[in-house]
Amino acid sequence: MWITWFKRIKLALIVLLLLAMFAYIVTFVISNNSMADINFIFLQLTQVPVELVVIASFVVGALAGLLAASLLLYKASRKNKRLQRQYTQHIG
Repeated sequence: MWITWFKRIKLALIVLLLLAMFAYIVTFVISNNSMADINFIFLQLTQVPVELVVIASFVVGALAGLLAASLLLYKASRKNKRLQRQYTQHIG
């Protein structure tokens, strides 16, 4: 019973954090309408709107985080299957 309440509170806190981040980004985008120069090693962009840079950075970071998390979950899943096979061989 306590576990389900804890999960609900945890989910609510995560949703509130994401909403706060979204509101902060929207406020920044609305209040800041200047241009920026982007210089990568292989690509140079001039006079790009700052809001586009912020939103693109947020999206790229989120995608990188999802990729890293999925790789960790895949690795854990493979280890779990290996351990289950070893356990069944040991028991049976």
